[in-house]
Amino acid sequence: EIGFQKNKVVLINDTRTYFMKIIFLGDICATSPLYGIDPRYFRIISDANCIIANFEGVFSERCREDIVYNSLSTIDTLNILKVNSVILGNNHIFDDKKLFKNTVNILNESGIDSFGAGVNLLEAQRPFVADSGDQKALVYSFGWNVIGCKQASTNVSGVNPFEIKNLFTTINNYRIGDKH
Repeated sequence: EIGFQKNKVVLINDTRTYFMKIIFLGDICATSPLYGIDPRYFRIISDANCIIANFEGVFSERCREDIVYNSLSTIDTLNILKVNSVILGNNHIFDDKKLFKNTVNILNESGIDSFGAGVNLLEAQRPFVADSGDQKALVYSFGWNVIGCKQASTNVSGVNPFEIKNLFTTINNYRIGDKH
């Protein structure tokens, strides 16, 4: 069992304390190349076990006014920032279904994992496994229909629904040791 003790995650009945530094970068929507990353950022991330970025939109090769998107050059920035995984569970990721699949492929080809959305519910529920070598942590993403997230179901693409029943089902399905 896992418990919390003064901002530390601890195993109950275990005297050891475990630390994993995970950095979250929020709401990336870069329609043009990003230049001039502040050098102080690299000092902050230098000892991180994992860096996760929240992607607001898909990759698009051309400028579009009808969707929220990221320029293809954003992949270079993600690599420079040493991002391990990208959260896709948000309200704009399915603005263009074809570009969703393309975005997942681009991330995979670049060695960057993605989670929180998928071609069906099972894929959307899959967590990211943050692995520091001697310990693992599961990171989940859920999208809320109130803000317009397209909800995944058995045979329908979308984000992992932020609904109480699905939240507990997702966590129970992917408990550490069961599938990882």
